[in-house]
Amino acid sequence: MDTTDEDQRFILLLIICFVLSLTIPTFGIRIYVRVFVRKMFTIDDWMMVITSILHAGFISCMTVAACNGLGAHTANLKAVLRYGVLGTAHQGDVVVALQFFYLSTLLYVLAFLFLRISIAFYLARKVDFYSYRPLVMITLAISTIASFAFFFSLLFQCSPITDYWSRVRSNFPGACSQGLMTSLWYAFLGVSLAADLILSAFAVAAMCERDMRWSRRLMLVPVNVFAALSIASCATQFVYVPRLEQYEDLTWAATPFAIFFLITPSAGTVAANLTTYGPWLKEISLFTTQPSFNMTFQAARRPTAAAAAAMAQHDAAMPPSRPWARPRDRGSCVGPDDVEWAGSPTQRLSSISI
Repeated sequence: MDTTDEDQRFILLLIICFVLSLTIPTFGIRIYVRVFVRKMFTIDDWMMVITSILHAGFISCMTVAACNGLGAHTANLKAVLRYGVLGTAHQGDVVVALQFFYLSTLLYVLAFLFLRISIAFYLARKVDFYSYRPLVMITLAISTIASFAFFFSLLFQCSPITDYWSRVRSNFPGACSQGLMTSLWYAFLGVSLAADLILSAFAVAAMCERDMRWSRRLMLVPVNVFAALSIASCATQFVYVPRLEQYEDLTWAATPFAIFFLITPSAGTVAANLTTYGPWLKEISLFTTQPSFNMTFQAARRPTAAAAAAMAQHDAAMPPSRPWARPRDRGSCVGPDDVEWAGSPTQRLSSISI
């Protein structure tokens, strides 16, 4: 059978470009919000930094694997193709492709683990979910144990380890416990899927609160969309796990698995980053609001002399210990809870919390 036209490497590279176009900007905005707007860097942010580093390594390994043959048939891969007088070109190398695919599986497990740790710590410090903190911590503990156990199983699945990317594919079944690894893949994906469903349920519950403003509810829509995409992608991987046993043509057989393999942690990372955008969106709204209009509106509400005298008598009668008895602007009826226009938008956000 002629398989020269069956090459899906470009699909993997397009998905890599797509996920990078989402993860890099969202992570950059998260860092801006935490460092320059909130001026507060918590443990969940540090966990997200580690996640982003691991995710960058994961994407880099998948890129090298795709450029060297992941997505193409193993029989079509040659280290060098000769074009006569035109010289030579790099067509792909099964050894390099499988080496970096092997490394990407290890980084996938670690990136997914630290992503879940970041989300769990973010939820644990939210007052709204304080009563559910034991559930979050138990979920995190189980998924962490399962992830580390699976990581070392992946690491030592072949004896010696180098037989995983051997050019002689006939050595693979005798040296690697592929049947056991298929069962472990199912177990790991099952634990991951259950943990993600539990953690994402909090975002859905927050969106369904009755007293929530429509603007905040609308902000949670993309969070839930990307969380649902990550969960659906993780569930779809179950279908393609058996293809990892096709060792003779693994670079081609693993392509569908690798597609959802790329989407799952990337969509989860985007969803986790989007949850921190509240102060940044408030800053943008303050920039776009016209201060001159607000001042004109306040000037139009300037009280009469009799009203100002009545306000002065009222303030004088208030006990000084009452927090709302602090002096007001006598030339307007702007109260202490009204928005002031002094200072930059970033300074005005110093008292805003999410």
